[in-house]
Amino acid sequence: MWGHFGHFFVDCIHRLWALKAGGESYDGIVFLAVQGLEKIRTSSDLSKAKPPAFLRDLMRLLDMPPVPVFLIREPTTIDRLDVPPAGTAPRNDIASFYRFYLDQYQQSLSEKLAVYIERAPERIYLGRRHLMSKGGILGCSYFERCMHAAGVYCATPEAMSLDQQIGQILGAKVITFDEGSAAHPTQVLSRIDTTFLMLPRRRKNTVYGHAISQRAPFSVLAPDNNIAVLPDRFGSSSSPGGMAVYIDPRPVFQKLKRHGFVEGPFDMDAFRAAEQADLAASNATTDETSTGRITALRDLRAG
Repeated sequence: MWGHFGHFFVDCIHRLWALKAGGESYDGIVFLAVQGLEKIRTSSDLSKAKPPAFLRDLMRLLDMPPVPVFLIREPTTIDRLDVPPAGTAPRNDIASFYRFYLDQYQQSLSEKLAVYIERAPERIYLGRRHLMSKGGILGCSYFERCMHAAGVYCATPEAMSLDQQIGQILGAKVITFDEGSAAHPTQVLSRIDTTFLMLPRRRKNTVYGHAISQRAPFSVLAPDNNIAVLPDRFGSSSSPGGMAVYIDPRPVFQKLKRHGFVEGPFDMDAFRAAEQADLAASNATTDETSTGRITALRDLRAG
């Protein structure tokens, strides 16, 4: 069990369908605590790990039997252990048997979240401007200002309950999101009409499209050849924490405009100023990394 919100939805829940099939015949669910990602860096951290709060919320929303959850932190012997096949996984198709359970999940979610679905804005932007130190898109603050001016609801997923997040996903007509965990609650859905538009942070980001397009209409707003990546705060240019730069942001803006997310003309000077502000907000951990990013962006814009 990853404590990380996005990895939890992508990697940790796709065997839970067996609870629907077996009901309360199970004595409990066993998860393996995993060292890595957020907050669990050492063996000591691992020994104190607890299931994330959103697991309880998800079990309630999916109407799962109220069986206990056991988080294994050390070598353990279990008398009888059922390991059901995963219904899907990153880069994998949804297994044919699993669609039946996703349909059940979605029905339960639609019933429990009816109020949030009915109140959901038609157009939503799920941004990462508040998470620039963990990877983002330089210039995203410009896009967000333009969307807000066009009447788009700009949301911070971390500030919403899981009920609100999934309810808005089910109720919105179009959602634009910065590539990241905000879209991963779609993993518990089967088929919806909501259109998803992704502002990519990395090249070769097909894992998102493969997952979402099996459930909903999906498109990417910038092709690989329009994306450059600056080093992350540790100096790596190949990690998810890198800073994306759109070599030419104008076609990205025009695609947003066609979907009704922005209005008026594109302002390159304002966009470049937003890039600089977003770069400053990325909080590089060393002067060397910060200098490298600044130099890389300057060289890129100099052509």
